[in-house]
Order: sequence, then structure tokens, then C-alpha cells
Amino acid sequence: MTSLPLVSVLVPAYNHSAYVAECLDSILSDGYPNLEVLVLDDGSADGTYEVAAAWRDAHPDAFHRFVLERQANQGVNTTLNRLIRMASGSHVALLGSDDRLLPGGIAARIAALRHNPQWRAVFGDCELIDGSGALTHPSAFDALHGADRAALADPMTLNTELIWRWSVPGPVLLVERAVYTEPGGYGFYPEDRIVEDRHFYLTLLANRQIGYIDVKVAAYRLHGANVSRTRGVEIERQNREAELILARSFVGRDRWGLRFKLFTYTLQARHLEARFAARRLIGRAARKLDYLVTRVVLARNARRAARRVATTGRRRLVAAAPIRRDIDVSIIVATHNRSTRLVPCMEAVRAAVEAAPDHKAEFIIVANACPDDTYEVARDWARRQAFPVQVLWSPVPGACGARNLGMAIARGGILAITDDDCCLAPDFVSAVVAAHAEDAVPSLRGGQVLLGDPDTLPMTIKTDPNPAVYAWPIFPGAFLHGCNFTFPASLLATVGWFDIRFGPGSPAGAAEDTDWIYRAHLAGVPIHYDPRLVVSHFHGRASSAELARLVKTYNRSDGAFIAKHMVDRPDVLRWVWWDVRTAGKELFRGPQWQADLGLTYRRRVVQLLCGLVRFRWQNRDARRAMQAELEALPGS
Repeated sequence: MTSLPLVSVLVPAYNHSAYVAECLDSILSDGYPNLEVLVLDDGSADGTYEVAAAWRDAHPDAFHRFVLERQANQGVNTTLNRLIRMASGSHVALLGSDDRLLPGGIAARIAALRHNPQWRAVFGDCELIDGSGALTHPSAFDALHGADRAALADPMTLNTELIWRWSVPGPVLLVERAVYTEPGGYGFYPEDRIVEDRHFYLTLLANRQIGYIDVKVAAYRLHGANVSRTRGVEIERQNREAELILARSFVGRDRWGLRFKLFTYTLQARHLEARFAARRLIGRAARKLDYLVTRVVLARNARRAARRVATTGRRRLVAAAPIRRDIDVSIIVATHNRSTRLVPCMEAVRAAVEAAPDHKAEFIIVANACPDDTYEVARDWARRQAFPVQVLWSPVPGACGARNLGMAIARGGILAITDDDCCLAPDFVSAVVAAHAEDAVPSLRGGQVLLGDPDTLPMTIKTDPNPAVYAWPIFPGAFLHGCNFTFPASLLATVGWFDIRFGPGSPAGAAEDTDWIYRAHLAGVPIHYDPRLVVSHFHGRASSAELARLVKTYNRSDGAFIAKHMVDRPDVLRWVWWDVRTAGKELFRGPQWQADLGLTYRRRVVQLLCGLVRFRWQNRDARRAMQAELEALPGS
């Protein structure tokens, strides 16, 4: 039995006989293992019910539960409300009978809700397709409304973007069912409204209970029969009413800044009603004023909330994360602006999977806030593969957050972490399975990191042919490399997730692997260096200046790592003392640290102490919030 929550996919159907079978196929191919599907035909006259019934009969065991009913035509709101009452899942996903789900979309939204416990609903991006199913634009947000997806992903600007530039297509929402049904909840959709979803979104937004993930979760079909495109004047009037309701709900929260919001929202509503020629200009000015007021009034509270979510939401996900074992190995890569270098990495993964036909493997690529075409390159490559590949979008910079997202939806019993500038050896998958099969208890394993390009500097590599086991008090940095990191998924419940304050894209810049190794050691997890696990690193650094910048990042991140643990574990300060003592010997003509590359222990000590002080200063409030939240958790 799966520990994932039951999701009810609600499909209101009306005169979509040409599309409903394709819609149901897409739900089946989504891949989420715990689904029920409820289809309610709203008096179709073109045989939609018969097509859906034929599909049901051809797939009798496709879902946990499949319900198909019909009624006289009553409209989409009444149909949705009846479907919600029929549902038994803890979460509901809305899907038009002419739209499609994309693989992994439901899992990505469930993972986002677990990462953000204050959310009760989440929506993602979707592709735009035409009546024949052909892709017309990779993002319906961009194509239909010119939406700013970066603004949607930022909690500081989400409210401004949704209110002033409504841009949400239908099939992207996933919400807790209790939001509709619980006492004091939001209730069902008003049956006298055409635009049922905007009022609902804005009510959630007023209570800070909805968020956006920049992941393609569905495909929105645009054709001549879309119901929501038929009565624009009435829609516009109801949009104005929804904005005023939202504005009034904000007023009680801040006497000055949020009352100014009411003024700007009312101004926009009058523009819609009067249709002045200056509507565009004044609307843009009102948006800018609203944004500035939001920044001034809410910035302090938003920073504190973000720290609480960043430091505690991750821990809560540890307890809730399901352990999936229907796949042997999940290979996870977080990538950022590497559309060219990523292709060799992906091809190496494909070769390693094909070389191990006896083992089931999946590949998860997380595009981490990439402004270039990395995401599109990965999606195009994924569509051509014969083994499971998921491509996700993580809007927040930071490799650790992207890796955590990949691990949250991974179905493998073993998780293998590598980098986008690395290539796996052809026998990597079979070697990983064989190595972990030897372990009597779940263990962390890493292996060799070879130099991929001989014309680059011999750095960030490890070529020792002899196996080793980590033992205290060896410094955990570089014992294993983060680009060759494998462990059973069950260790997430013991060790936890990668700390998002470390790694590429974070203030620390690195040391995410050092921190995870040390936490695994504290948890009693055996840590093995296994030379059978091989990857090649194409880091591309060939100059001494690039080396100096990288070593500076590593030194400062080592200081941040020590700063994190030195209060609870003062014995980590011995590593600082060792470096200080070696620097003193170096000063009096002792051995220099890699003299051929111009590296010294004196410079390392200075940079390490800078990283230590900087981490303690930046995280003093976050640490107190983390401690308070951990003490409030059950069983703490």
C-alpha cells in the first residue's frame, strides 16, 4: 500500500467526445500511483459519455477508483461541486475533459505542498495545444496573457501578478479537498458565476495559502468551443467583484499599507467598468505602486516566514516522505544554465541504464532557475527515451533545493546524485546495485571521480583505487564527492535532506556533501568510498584564476559548515585548529599546501574564518526559528 495521499482527479465533461479518451489516457500516463478518477458528463449531446464508458471498460483496473456518471446540463460550477462531494481523496486536481495531464505533474504538486506546509493549494505551468493536440506554445501563461512566471514564483509578487494580470488556465490546480468541505472553509463554487476559479484563487491568496511552481503539469487545449471564452463582458464584471472582495479581506491586516491596496484595487475595478482610454497606463502605474507598498510593508514578515519555511518545512518533509521501491535506482541531476554540457551527461546516463537491463532505473533532471534553454533541451531529450525520465523546474536558485525536489518524487530504492558536468561510467547502475546489495545496514557510498578532460586542471577529482571507510576525526570534505553520491532512499528519514544553506547557488556556495556526510556519521550510518562507482568530471577549469576562485569558495563553505555544527558539536573546531597549526608551520618554512598550484594554508585559514563568521551572522535568526519549530514537532 502506498503512503502517498489519495488524489481525486475531477473531470467535468461536456461535448468533448473527440478529446475525452485522450484526457483519460493522460491521467493514466501521469504515473502517480494513488489516484481516483471521477468523470461527470454534463448532458453532452455528442456521445462523450459513451466514449468515456468505452475507455472505462477497456481499463478496468487503471485506478484506485473510477466513477463515471451523467446528468442533465447544469453548468460547470454545479458539475464541479457535485464532483467534489463525490470525491474521497485528501486532495483534488481539476482537469477539463479536453485537456491533458503531463507525466509527473501530480507528484510535483504533492511534493510542493509537502515542502510548503503553509500552502493548501498549488498550481503550476502548462503547455498550450491546439484542437489536434499539437504543441503551439511551451507555456500557456506566456502565450495567452504574457504572464511573468518569475513574479508568480516569488511570494513577494505573487499577489500582485495574480490580481492585476490574471493568467491561470484551468487544468493546473491541486488543492486539499477539506478547503471546500470543512467548517469555516471556503465552500463550494458559486453556481451563479462564470469565472468560478478566479474568485477561489484570490480567496486562497488573501489567506496566503496558495503557491506556484514553475513546472509543466498539464496541457491546456485552446479551440473554438472553450466555455470560458464565450461571455467576456460578464466575466470582466465578475473579475472586478472578486478583486474588491480580495482587497477588503486584506484591509484588517495592516492599517496603512493594505488600505492603500484597497484604493489601487478599486481604481482598477473602475477602469474595467468605464473602459477609459488611459486604462493600460494607469493600471501599470497602480501595479508599480502596489509592488512598492508591498515591499515596504511586508518585507520584514516575508523574510521571517521564508526562513521558517526554509528551515522547518524541509524537516517536516522528512517524516512525510514516502519510500518507494518499484524502481531500483533513481539518478538525480540538478542543472543550471548547462544546455550544452548537459547533453553528454544525459547520454551517459542513458548508456548506463541500457547497460543494466536487469535493473529498473529512472532519471530525474531538475532545471534550477535556468534563464537559458536548458529546460527545453532536457524535455526534448526526455521525450525520445525508452526508460522513465522526468524533467522538473525549480524556480528558486540553489542546487540543494533542486536535489531535494528530485529526491521527493523519486521512486527508486537507491538514490544516485551526480552533477550536470559529469558522465557516468557504462557500468554505473549495475555497480551501484551490486555495492548496496553487500550492505548489512543502509550505507552511504561514493566512488571515483576521474578527470574528464586532460586539458583541464586536476582538481575536484578522486582517483584512489583502494576502498575506504570513513572514521572520525577525518574531515568529511572530499572523502566523498557530491557528484558521486549514492544511498538508499530510507536514509532520508534518518539523515534528512540536503541543507539549502549550502551548495551551488546558496550563500555558502559549496559543502552540501560535507554537511550530509557528517550528519550521516552522527546518525551512525556507515560511509564507504567504493572505487567501483566511477564518474568522469568535465569541470572545464584550466586557469590558475579559476582554481583560486573555486578554492576560495570551498574554504569559505568549510567555515560555514563548521559554524553550523560548532555549537552543538564543539569538537568540530579541532579542524580549524589543525589548519591554524599547519599555517603556522608553513609560515616558518614548513610544507606548503599544493605549492605547484599556488595554494597556502595561511590563505585557507583566513577564508575559512570569513566563512564561519559570515554564516553565524546570516543565520542567527534562522537558527532560533529552526530550534523553536523542531521543539514544536511531535516526538521532539
